[in-house]
Amino acid sequence: MVTVIASYREAVVAAQALRGAEGDQVKVLHVINSVDPRGGGPVEGVFSSSEVWFRHGHERHIVSLDPPHAPWVATARAPTRAVGPDGALYRLARACIPWLRYGYAPRLVGWLRRNAPN
Repeated sequence: MVTVIASYREAVVAAQALRGAEGDQVKVLHVINSVDPRGGGPVEGVFSSSEVWFRHGHERHIVSLDPPHAPWVATARAPTRAVGPDGALYRLARACIPWLRYGYAPRLVGWLRRNAPN
């Protein structure tokens, strides 16, 4: 089942509601363009709602389209996997091809197929 949660308040309500009487744990995966703290609001919202999910006993993981070796991935406040392209060739292509700046990551689909069942 996939549920879209758009706000911090919705995350709190969902985290409380999904905690079953038998203590079922829910796994939440959030895909975001970047966990770079310079991005401000969106990534802060993801980290804040992660704390809510954790507090209610659920798992929360983040997949970002950042390069795997980006320094902010290692310091993220929630479990984060970076699947974005890396290397000088991609940086050059991104500078020349505008649609690459909008969150395209060729490795994302394969990663989701391998890991979504978990």
